Amino acid sequence: MERPIGLDERLVEMNFGAWEMQAWEDIDRAALDAWAADPGGFAPPGGESPRQMRQRAVQFHEALLATGVAEAVLVTHS
Repeated sequence: MERPIGLDERLVEMNFGAWEMQAWEDIDRAALDAWAADPGGFAPPGGESPRQMRQRAVQFHEALLATGVAEAVLVTHS
């Protein structure tokens, strides 16, 4: 039985854009307040929101189901 192994970009970590690898204290306070006001919908500059990341994962899942595969093992982070 063939067991394909591969990387699917729809399962990569959330893109934090300009916030990537930044300390919280180095991020503009107004931007942090905007994120706190809408944690699911806010996207950091040049990044994506959790809602957008979730949509990528849902698209992957729907595509996987469409293949008719009976079992799958996914290795992700966070």
